[in-house]
Amino acid sequence: TKASQIKPGMQFEFSSGNIKKKGEVRAIDTIVDYSTGLVTVQGTIDNKEPQFLSGQMGIVNVFLPEKKDKVVIPLAAVNFRLSGNFVYVIQNAKKTNGQTIGTAIQRIIKLGDQNQEMVLVESGLKAGEDIVVAGINKIVSSNSKVIIDTTTKTTDRNVHDVY
Repeated sequence: TKASQIKPGMQFEFSSGNIKKKGEVRAIDTIVDYSTGLVTVQGTIDNKEPQFLSGQMGIVNVFLPEKKDKVVIPLAAVNFRLSGNFVYVIQNAKKTNGQTIGTAIQRIIKLGDQNQEMVLVESGLKAGEDIVVAGINKIVSSNSKVIIDTTTKTTDRNVHDVY
């Protein structure tokens, strides 16, 4: 799916050994090699001081358009179901007797690009909403009361463990 985003004029970086150079995409082949899943992309690099040889192997990273105003969450927070992927959003969190208690609401979300740890949410979740990332298996159903673990340090204030 990412190959369809590559267009002539886009920038890329070619690295071979400890040498890296930026270049520009000139053409994209219209045929996908189904045995490998690869698409041929042709580009040009300024090689006036010959650092690369013809046919030299290396790694190419094409700089795809930046996705702005999107929500990215830990993949561990997503529940994968045939009926639709969802997260638990924490609502009405209040401190009671030294504990923070809230309501976990199931929210269907549409997922986008992902890596090993994080996933882009295309729709169904707004920036700033609090979600459950650990202890999901302890939630019986949507509208369950949960105790939020505020002692766990996370890099994102909107990601919580529950118990």
